[in-house]
Amino acid sequence: MSDNRVLSARPLPAYWLAIACLSLLVLNLGIDSGFEFLIGAVILVLGAGLVAGYRPSGSLKNYCLSFCSILTGLAIAEAYCYFDFVSSPQMTAGFENSGYYQDDFDLGYSPQPSRITHAVKMHAGAPIYDVTYTIDEHGLRETPAGNPDAQCRALFFGGSIMFGEGVENNETMPFHFVSRSEGKYQGFNFGFHGYGPHQMLRAVETGRIPDVEGHPRTIAVYQGIPAHVARSAGKAFWDQFGPRYEVKSSGELIYTGPFRSSRYRAIETAFRASYLFRFFQRRVVSSIAYEPDDLDLYTRILVQTRSLLKDRYGSDFVILFWDKGQGDELSQDIQERLSELNFRVVLVSDIIPEIATDRRSLVISEFDHHPNPLAHALIGKNLAHTVGRQACG
Repeated sequence: MSDNRVLSARPLPAYWLAIACLSLLVLNLGIDSGFEFLIGAVILVLGAGLVAGYRPSGSLKNYCLSFCSILTGLAIAEAYCYFDFVSSPQMTAGFENSGYYQDDFDLGYSPQPSRITHAVKMHAGAPIYDVTYTIDEHGLRETPAGNPDAQCRALFFGGSIMFGEGVENNETMPFHFVSRSEGKYQGFNFGFHGYGPHQMLRAVETGRIPDVEGHPRTIAVYQGIPAHVARSAGKAFWDQFGPRYEVKSSGELIYTGPFRSSRYRAIETAFRASYLFRFFQRRVVSSIAYEPDDLDLYTRILVQTRSLLKDRYGSDFVILFWDKGQGDELSQDIQERLSELNFRVVLVSDIIPEIATDRRSLVISEFDHHPNPLAHALIGKNLAHTVGRQACG
């Protein structure tokens, strides 16, 4: 009788221990340590293991052991993804969570207005770049050389290259374009990290163009890269809530809301701290191959943007295209389609011929292939003399 009482009483502390472990997990998930899911998995493995130890046999022990096996596998996968993540070049700790980015209903995300951010990117303990991003009151990157009383306006659209990732405010392509205009231009840099043409179109549709409406002389420069085809189709893992456009049976291009639903946003918010989830996002979402319909969507977005800019602001539309030279099928397909649609296209390889064969002197680092200050200067000066003078003579 006494032996049976001992056996029946032994599991009780284990249950309390499991509850304590779960409580610790809940508390741990609220700590922004970067190891929430790894620590939580380890705690649960220990808790389940202790419960199994207190129950020498039976279904509960089997469930606990199975639970331990699953969680151990997840913990190992989380640890692997963590080391894979930290081995890549990284921004300074807290950069993404510092309030630099904000949710944006129309664009998916955007920079916080009126903000100065110190951005450092590191690899193996050494800095790749150390720069300052100044965002003005309109949520645009500052172009210091601009003249508020200039007779012409220049609108710059694109992703991180147009934004000037890794270079200072006075080293971006828009800065060099405006500074070479001899006071004729006021510049507005709408570029931002990870953006594509769909953000450009949505910004124009929603009237985010400051100090331009009614101005007689305006030029818009969109900087495109082959990867923008996938981005405009929602195949960039970081841009799951960007503006989605669809081509209806009538041929009309319409905005239909964000790429992903509010349910997906809730899941992403809950698991954003997990390196395994980030790994899955990067590898799975980014591995979705582009389809011919994606190229059609991409060019339709450009056509509609060109039309709106012309109708609303009388703006000329120029595409600065980062081609990859001969042999890149997607790059060639894009150029052919843009030519068929009568776009004015300036190829970067025409401005800097050596960029197609040897980019080492024109990128920030072997670990970051964004253009360096020299490349921005060469392109900005060229566009100022060719495109800029013609539009604002």
